Formats: sequence, structure tokens, C-alpha cells
Amino acid sequence: MAHIDGLTRAFKILGDDKAALIERLPSLIDAASHMNADDFDRHAKDTAKALVTDGGLSRLEQQRRETHFKMWNDLDGNLQVRGQFDPERGAIFQNLVSQRVEAMFHSGDLDIRLDVAPGIEPNHHRNALALLELIRGAGTSVITSDRPVRAELVVHVDLETLQNRIRSHETNTHGAPGVCRTSFGGELPIETMRRIACDADIIPVVLDGRSVPLDVGRAKRLATAQQRRALESAHETCAIEACLVAYHHCSIHHIEYWENGGSTDLNNMIPLCSKHHHKAHEGGWKLSLNPDTRELTVDYP
Repeated sequence: MAHIDGLTRAFKILGDDKAALIERLPSLIDAASHMNADDFDRHAKDTAKALVTDGGLSRLEQQRRETHFKMWNDLDGNLQVRGQFDPERGAIFQNLVSQRVEAMFHSGDLDIRLDVAPGIEPNHHRNALALLELIRGAGTSVITSDRPVRAELVVHVDLETLQNRIRSHETNTHGAPGVCRTSFGGELPIETMRRIACDADIIPVVLDGRSVPLDVGRAKRLATAQQRRALESAHETCAIEACLVAYHHCSIHHIEYWENGGSTDLNNMIPLCSKHHHKAHEGGWKLSLNPDTRELTVDYP
């Protein structure tokens, strides 16, 4: 069933132009027979993206038409919500919520603990409270200011795609597919990235290149916005091997504690989920990071 889901997602990438992918079904079925679900999902999507002829513009337009947000009250009076957003506007929404979560609940190296009901994921509870604060703040800003709120959007793009040498569905000189995606994983046409730069504070994180100084030493305790973007490009998830908690649900951890003289530099910082963050602090785990490869070593007590 999971393999079928991956194939379905691949067909969605092509919109109405599915014939070329149908021709490749025999090879996809063969690949599914010896790949696990995650590997096949990536393989099927890469196959579909290689067949895209318009740089992904038609797919994004379809996703925009499918954007919706439904609200209703259940029998207990609770507000229930359900919906989906296209990658462009969805990334702006996610980033606003994540920034508010960071401001409300994360302080230095320690998370502020929450008392949540059994079965409720603490990060989901934080997201809900952060969204409420954003809505309240937006209501206030409408009254006190006539300036539009500019939402930050972080886009990861490889150098060849950025310089227009390849399109985001083609392969670069190293044989890897071109990259142009939001920090939350949603893929964008390069043309769309250029357009939305007029409407949002778009932050390009150029892969294999550095455009800002990222090491700020001991002057600051917390990671700068530029450092967080760089860490995000290096770690899609918690830095602990095999942990699948997304980067945006992690806290930035100083390997050598700041209060013990550790610097706020990239080679001293990694993202850790709440569970592993507590292991690193209260659990006595000793972490070390190779500054060149960012390979993390864990010494357990």
C-alpha cells in the first residue's frame, strides 16, 4: 500500500501529462519489488520530475487550486480544522508558526516544558498556541499599522539552478537533481522563487556556497537567523542518527555548553529533538562533531 501511495504522488507531479510516466510503469513496478517504501517514493518522484517539461509550474498551479481550509465545531464544542496549502504559501505559514513557537517556548538550550493531556504531542500543542498568538497579533497590527506584514520564506537552491544553468527537475554536473525547495520540503519552480521575492522576504540558502558570515563566536548565546538557515540546510531532521523528528521541531544545542565557554558557531551547534535534547543534558550523553563532515559521535554513559 505504501508503494502505491508513492506512485500516486509521482503521478500528481505531472498533473494532466501522465502518459510519459505510464510508459515507465514496468520499470517502476520492478523498482518497487526491491525497494522499501521510502526509497521507492523518492525514486518515483525523481522519475516524474525528470519528465516535467514546464519547470513544475503546472503542478504548482494545481496545488494552488487545491488549497483549502475547513473549520467546524464538534459535538463537544471544540473547533476542528482541516486543510492543505500549496508549497509556496504553506512554507510561509509554517515559518510564521515556527518562529512564534521559537519565541514563546524555546529559551537557550532548554525547552519550556508543557503540561499536555495524554495522547497530545507537545509540539502540536505548541503549534496551536503559537497560531493563536499569531492571529491575535495580526488583529492588533491591522489596527495599529497600515504596513503589510512581510513573511519570511527560506528557499534552498543549488548554485547551478540559481544561475539558470539547469532547471530544478534536471540533473547538475554531479549527476544530482537540481534543488529549489522551501525549508519545509515543498518543491518550487525556480521561476516562482524569483516572482515571490517581490512579495516576501525570500532568503536563498545556496548549497555549496556561503553568502553571509555564520560564525559569531561568544558574542551571542542564541544562534543567529543565518546560522539557523545554514543548520537547516545541513540537517533535515534531528542530528541523532535515525531520528526522524523534523528540523523545525528541534532546538539548537551547543555541543560545548555556552556557559562552559562553548562558542555560538556552526561547528558547535546541532539540532536536537526534545527527547534527545534531554538525553544530551540530563542523560549524560557526550557529543562531538566533525567540523568538516558534520558527522556526529555520541558517547553514551
